[in-house]
Amino acid sequence: MPGLGGQHAERILQGFASVVQVDGYAGYNRLIAPDRVDPYIQFAYCWAHARRKLVEITSTGTTPIAEERRQAHWDALRRTPSDPRRPSMRA
Repeated sequence: MPGLGGQHAERILQGFASVVQVDGYAGYNRLIAPDRVDPYIQFAYCWAHARRKLVEITSTGTTPIAEERRQAHWDALRRTPSDPRRPSMRA
């Protein structure tokens, strides 16, 4: 069974060209390396992991940029309807 190393992801996704959701693990960066021969892959980063990092950064001290991004994240989540097929019931 393969591990989390980037070489395993690269082998599994050989020939794949689309969006891959990732958690920010640096091992996956080889999938989007400029010298990569295989087709184009675009990352969709996980919001939960991004939020966790922003909370960690802002809890250790004042960092206005991280706090601003954390607030923007929450604002975007509040604007997103729970079911995108139905109109939001929010005012």
